[in-house]
Amino acid sequence: NGNRPPMRQMETAQPTSYFYDLNGKISYKPTKKDIISWSIFNGKDVLDNSRDNDRSFGGMEMNEDVNDLTDWGNLGSSLKWSRKWNQKFYSNALVSYSNYFSIRDRTQESTRINEDDEYETFTRGTYENNNLQDYAVKIDNEVEINQTNRIEFGLQANHFNVKYDYDREDTLVIQQRDDNANLLAFYLQDNWTPIPRLSLIPGIRMSYFSGTNKTYFEPRLSASFALTERWKLKAAWGKYYQFIQRVIREDIQTGSKDFWMLANNDDVSVSSAIHYVAGFSYETPDYLFDVEAYYKQLNGLTEYT
Repeated sequence: NGNRPPMRQMETAQPTSYFYDLNGKISYKPTKKDIISWSIFNGKDVLDNSRDNDRSFGGMEMNEDVNDLTDWGNLGSSLKWSRKWNQKFYSNALVSYSNYFSIRDRTQESTRINEDDEYETFTRGTYENNNLQDYAVKIDNEVEINQTNRIEFGLQANHFNVKYDYDREDTLVIQQRDDNANLLAFYLQDNWTPIPRLSLIPGIRMSYFSGTNKTYFEPRLSASFALTERWKLKAAWGKYYQFIQRVIREDIQTGSKDFWMLANNDDVSVSSAIHYVAGFSYETPDYLFDVEAYYKQLNGLTEYT
């Protein structure tokens, strides 16, 4: 149409992408029996392809701020005290904190001046923010009963805080979760050598999770048998529960993506798995060849649509 004013478009984009990882550990021996160590890990990945668009069409000016940001990372730190009480008794005490976060901003804010010289602003797109915090205290002990039995036992306490926000079009809240729960666990296992070359490790773990007010039992058994000085057979079986769930989301706009939520047995189940493992190893003075096969039965997986 020769009467239609020409369309002008100017787009400014300056993509910014960076990542970093930080590792650190300090150990101190106050006595011959004690070791105190502090460690930290911090990592972050940022992919920012945001841009500004200025358009003029049909006598109307429009400015668009397009956010295309992926920002995720984690932080973990722990303080550990290890003590060898005597030749047969050894303990570890650990206090730790970890944080995982993931932000996905795909929003677009548009401001336009209409033919009456009035400003109009509207927002569309999606915004996601997932944040997971874990405060933990753990105590592990190892006691040598005799030449054929070594008992290992311990306690663990966790406090979880998991947040997930998912908004669309700046006004529609799809998910807004802020969940807290505690986990208290105890484990006991025996490293038993009933006959030479055969090692058995039966064990049990009991966990109480406040998110469901239930106690979960996790029996486990592993074994290894040395055929020769170099060949070894091994097998393991165990039941495991997971209380912080990785939820898979199939989204027609953004493709497959996942996020983390705290299980509650309402809309997010506590997942469980039974593991079967078998393998063998061959070791020389210079090399170790290790082959394993596993089979898992998974229950309580959660998908979000």
